[in-house]
Amino acid sequence: MPSLRTSAVTSAPPSPVLVESASERFTKTLVALTRALWRPDCTFETAIGAICEASANALRIDRVSVWRYDVPGQRLHCIHSYDGASGGHRPVALLEVLSLEGDDYIAALADVRTFETSEIQDEPAAANSHQALRDYLQRHRIHAVLDAPAFVGGELHGVICHESIQGARIWSREETTFAASMGDYVAMAYEIARRHVAEAEIDYLRVHDAATGLPNRDYMIELIRQRLLAQSPHDAVPAVVNLRVDAAQSVAMSLGTTSEDEVMA
Repeated sequence: MPSLRTSAVTSAPPSPVLVESASERFTKTLVALTRALWRPDCTFETAIGAICEASANALRIDRVSVWRYDVPGQRLHCIHSYDGASGGHRPVALLEVLSLEGDDYIAALADVRTFETSEIQDEPAAANSHQALRDYLQRHRIHAVLDAPAFVGGELHGVICHESIQGARIWSREETTFAASMGDYVAMAYEIARRHVAEAEIDYLRVHDAATGLPNRDYMIELIRQRLLAQSPHDAVPAVVNLRVDAAQSVAMSLGTTSEDEVMA
């Protein structure tokens, strides 16, 4: 009887699981945000929401919020807040306003790229140094924050806040650098929104009179071109009627109004 030969089955060693480093995670987030913010359909609101969500996921933090700085009122207005635990964006009605009158929190932001809670806790509680921020942290049971200012044209426009609710947290150098970049991205969102407004205004003034807001000659030509390009019966004949109102000659109207303002109206 032929002998049966058995061969040992050896399994290949499992391939090592590649763990993404924090540096790689931060780099991917920055690249994805850059592409998202410069999309033509990206608005200021969608940009701020994307920044908050991406920052929370990259830093693995509980909550991220963006605040607009009201210079005359010395207040911070929360314009967006993202909850990393639930993955939801807070409704506008629940966003807060933080009064900074008599507080030097803004003065501290003017000279730093990031601002941590340790800088508040190490200071004496005397005077009003960061008192508004202290109250905010206690009210929401926040154990650690990492704030980054957003400067546009050398002026402080706002701040992005990374807040840890689960417990105290020691921020690494890579995390503080990434948070500072998020402040720059908030500033980029402001600048992109400003550019969109300027482009829309230029496009409007191209076909409208700047003083009256009435459509100008270019608008009329563009409107005629659109009408001619529109589908119509082959035997249709376009007609253009040009009506001129000469108010300078005091045209007598049927209602007896002869003033220039009434004629133009």
